Amino acid sequence: ERNVYLSLFNRLDNRRIGSVHGSVVRGEFMQTGLPAPTLSQIWNLSDITNTGSLSADEFCLAMYLVESAQRGKDPPPALTPALVPPQYRHFLLKDQTTAQPIPDTIFTKASFENKKQENFNKGEAELERRRLEIKEKERKEIEDKEAMVAAAIELERQRAELQARRQLEFQRQKTKSLEVAAQRRQQEEEVQADAYRKQDGE
Repeated sequence: ERNVYLSLFNRLDNRRIGSVHGSVVRGEFMQTGLPAPTLSQIWNLSDITNTGSLSADEFCLAMYLVESAQRGKDPPPALTPALVPPQYRHFLLKDQTTAQPIPDTIFTKASFENKKQENFNKGEAELERRRLEIKEKERKEIEDKEAMVAAAIELERQRAELQARRQLEFQRQKTKSLEVAAQRRQQEEEVQADAYRKQDGE
């Protein structure tokens, strides 16, 4: 198992500095399916030097405790000498209350990485909201233009209809005037014909 842990450690320690930062370890921890309080306890037990990073031996210890927890064995409240790598056993002489335990929040959605993702998602949502606003504004502008064109067409139709009615009324009045004039001429011709007949009779 240690060789498996060391292989994973070497893969995470891509800068070859001999340690892996907590933010990197967190990514591996989050894939274990263990609850945040358990992961936090494992971290606090494994970070023996309280540096915020794990050496190869500390990382192997952490992964051992993780696999034990996955098998149903809770992490111990404190490390026993058998669990501590030999080069770190002098740390057991220190008062454990002086250590600065890492909070559970590093293994929850409130962690920095998840906050970063949340901020990214919020930014994407804001961009989408603005995109929809612009799209809606463009749609309204198109509708307004179409409404203006439709109104202009309707106004032109009304003008043409009014002009057609006026032209029709003009033609009707003209026809009526011609008919009246024709009737007057006919009446005058009839009066004149009667006058001629009377003269011939005398």
